[in-house]
Amino acid sequence: QPQLKPPAPTMACRVDPSVTGIAIAIVKRTSSTTGVVSITGVITNRGTRDYVSEIQQQSIQIFENGVVKLTKPFQYLNPNGQEFIVYQRNWDTSASAQGSNPPTYRVRIVYSADVLTDANPNNNDCDLTNNLMSRSGDLINNLF
Repeated sequence: QPQLKPPAPTMACRVDPSVTGIAIAIVKRTSSTTGVVSITGVITNRGTRDYVSEIQQQSIQIFENGVVKLTKPFQYLNPNGQEFIVYQRNWDTSASAQGSNPPTYRVRIVYSADVLTDANPNNNDCDLTNNLMSRSGDLINNLF
């Protein structure tokens, strides 16, 4: 019986910075319901070529309930290379703003308007659909 091969991709993805994770951890516990927590965003270049750009053309952002809490520029990202952004804050599972109504965290990659028109093919993200990820603060409460 003949072997079926999957169709060849129409275009290899050269550079593809992607949000690939949001890690949640307790940095310091101060009581059974309080402490300092970290929310770490991870981006990975899933493309086949180096991502190379000017430092002001892209950044990683962490949002808490839609408000930007931290922005980190990046410039180079090898294939499978990663960049991290870490936001730390106090947490109290007994407070309504965290315990019963925890915030949502989003990590996203943001590009300047000129990134596609700067004549640099090494900073043209070939898949813009994987540049955002969300996690509920419920995951933090579950750690306490």
